[in-house]
Amino acid sequence: AVGIGKVPEAQLDVRGNLNVDGVIQSKSPAWSLSKNNSGDPYYVSTGQIINWNVINSARGINYDSTLGKVHITITGYYLVGVFAMTLGDVILGLRPYINGNFNVQLTRGFWPYQSAVGGVHNHVNGSGIVYLTAGDDISIHIETGNIFGGTNAHNQFWGYFIG
Repeated sequence: AVGIGKVPEAQLDVRGNLNVDGVIQSKSPAWSLSKNNSGDPYYVSTGQIINWNVINSARGINYDSTLGKVHITITGYYLVGVFAMTLGDVILGLRPYINGNFNVQLTRGFWPYQSAVGGVHNHVNGSGIVYLTAGDDISIHIETGNIFGGTNAHNQFWGYFIG
């Protein structure tokens, strides 16, 4: 049924195959943030939320750089990920916080963790599918260890809506 432009509820209902010559571009929420400052505070340690200071890209979300929180505008599943580098040979554990808390049911066990391995910089990364509701805030909390936020964007937090 085609009812485009008749009423606010109008929609295009396609049953079968859709053949498109060209590009269908999504406006789904997506973000990529980095911690990349050479001055204070370039070092973030245990018990802190990471305040990402560089917005690499952001669409359909609101980012609060003071609190390090991505504000979700559309309910659904998101693929989210993080990678980080330590300053020194330390254990590094990161947790996604939703509305200020770690919830293992919502994050489905997404908790990147790396033991100290004897290097100057250790690395950790992880990703997971997380269900978020419009109005939720998601941030990355350093559960143990530290991150080095030097000038080369060794740390990033990203995500995008998948449905």
